[in-house]
Amino acid sequence: QYCIYGKPYAGKQSYGWIELYDDSPSIFPNVLPFANQRYYHWVIRLYFFCQTSGNKTIPISLPITKPFYLLPYGSRDCQQVKWMVATTEWIKYYTPYYDYRYHKTHGTVPHHKVDDRNHNNGITMFYCYYE
Repeated sequence: QYCIYGKPYAGKQSYGWIELYDDSPSIFPNVLPFANQRYYHWVIRLYFFCQTSGNKTIPISLPITKPFYLLPYGSRDCQQVKWMVATTEWIKYYTPYYDYRYHKTHGTVPHHKVDDRNHNNGITMFYCYYE
């Protein structure tokens, strides 16, 4: 159970998006190089493919020639991958107007946390680093 970044296409994996509100157009392209296309003026959409079936505690086989990241689905727990060690990491994307009121998602998205107005508006994305 994991997600990766990517635009939707006709396939078996579930997909979805999370919207980020950016009142300063220069912020996110520097942090998220794949977020250079805006959906609407101040809105950036992050697209995901997610594998939602299976059990995170049962290791899956993936190419392991070099370290990589996956985004956890359903909880902060990382999907186990054969012969790899996973470490949970996170990045908080601060956006002045992003809180539970502006939290917009569609479809299947990775586990994330949205702050409320009293706790530094933004979204925290969790990542699993495999090495």
